[in-house]
Amino acid sequence: MKITGIEILRHFLGVYSDLVENQYFDGYVRPQESGNKTDVRWIRLTDSLGSGVEITGLQPLNFSSINHSAEDLDPGSTKKQQHPADLPKRKNIYLILDWNQRGLGGDDS
Repeated sequence: MKITGIEILRHFLGVYSDLVENQYFDGYVRPQESGNKTDVRWIRLTDSLGSGVEITGLQPLNFSSINHSAEDLDPGSTKKQQHPADLPKRKNIYLILDWNQRGLGGDDS
C-alpha cells in the first residue's frame, strides 16, 4: 500500500509518497511507534490499482501508518523483552490519525 500526502517542510508545502512497509523504523532496541508525519493537510492510502481511502483535515493532522499494531509494539503490563526482529509480520495496515501530539519529557511538554 502506498501513502501520499501533503505536509509542511520548513516553510514549504510538499508531497510525500512512500510505501507503508518503509514507515516503521526498526533501529530502536525495543519496538516502539515510529513514522509519524506532522502538519499533514491530507493523506491518501492506495493499493497498486489506485483504490483506497483519502482523509482531509480541517486543520493540519499527524498520522502514522505501519504494519504493526499497538499491541505488537507494547505488550502492556507484561513488558516482555522483545526486539524489532521479534515483531510478527502482518499484512494489516494500522493507520493512526491525531489532531495533535505532545513531545515527551522536557520542561514544556
